[in-house]
Amino acid sequence: MFSQEKPGACVFDTPIGGCAFAWTRGGIDVFLLPGDDRARISERLEATPRTPLPARRLIRRVVAHLSGRPDDLRDVPVDLSGCPAFYRRVYRALRRVAPGEVTTYGELASRCRSPGAARAVGGAMGANPVPMVVPCHRVITAQRFLGGFSASGGPRLKARMLFAEGVVLNPDHAAGIAQLRQCDRRLRQVIDLAGPYLPRVGPPGDPYDVLVESIVHQQLSMKAAATIAGRVISLTSGPGFPAPGELDSLSDTDLRSVGLSFPKISYLRDLASRVGDGRLDLPRLS
Repeated sequence: MFSQEKPGACVFDTPIGGCAFAWTRGGIDVFLLPGDDRARISERLEATPRTPLPARRLIRRVVAHLSGRPDDLRDVPVDLSGCPAFYRRVYRALRRVAPGEVTTYGELASRCRSPGAARAVGGAMGANPVPMVVPCHRVITAQRFLGGFSASGGPRLKARMLFAEGVVLNPDHAAGIAQLRQCDRRLRQVIDLAGPYLPRVGPPGDPYDVLVESIVHQQLSMKAAATIAGRVISLTSGPGFPAPGELDSLSDTDLRSVGLSFPKISYLRDLASRVGDGRLDLPRLS
C-alpha cells in the first residue's frame, strides 16, 4: 500500500477532530488523534509535497469509520519495527478485535499466550504508535470500565471512538441513548456528533455541592460560571459552597453581590430548605 511511496505525512479532519498519520515504505508508523503533539511528524509533513493515493484512501476509510460505518482497517500495513517484540505480538492480537467488540487487558494477554501479563499489555497500549489502526481504544478493564487512554482526549475520546463503532459499555446508558435517538431527530444528530455522555472523571463530589454548582452554572459560559462559583464559596469560611444553614443566614443582597440572579437565589434557597429539614435526603439518592 505504501511500499512505492517515499516517507511522508498528512493531516486531515474527522468527526472527532483533527487527525494525522505518517508512513514509511513499510506502512503507517505514526497515527495521531485529536490533541496529540504533531512534533513527531512535523519534518515529514513539511517534506510531503502531495498526499499520495494510498494515504487519500486511508483518510476516506478513517473518516467513514468515525462517521459510523465501521472498518476494521486490518489490511492497512503498519511499520512497527521500532517496537519491542512483545508489543508487536500484542498489537497483532489486538488488530483481530473487530469494531463493535472489546477485550480486556487480561484477555489480550491470554491471546498473546502470555497469561498474567495484563500489566505489560497496558504498557504496550500506552506506547502504541498507531492508535486507530491498532485499536487500543477497544481494550477495557476486567470490570468493563473504560480504563485509561494515552491519547490527549483521554477516556472521553476513547468512549467517542467506541461509540462510532456502536459500543456503549454501560447498559443503562446504551438503552437511554437508544431511546433519546428515537424521540427527536435533532437530538439524534447531537448525540451522533458528540457521542455518549460521560460523568465527570474522578471521585464523586458531595451531592449538595454538586447541585449548588449545577444551579450556579446554568446558562453561563464555563469561565463566567467558575468565577461566580468561586465568589459564592468565598461568602463563608468553609472549603465548599455555603451549607444549608449558612445559606439561610445570607441575604439576597449578599448573594446578588457575587453575581447570582434572583431566580438562582430562589432555587438555592429552596434546595437549602429541603436539605435542611430532611425533605430531600441527598445521601440516600446518591
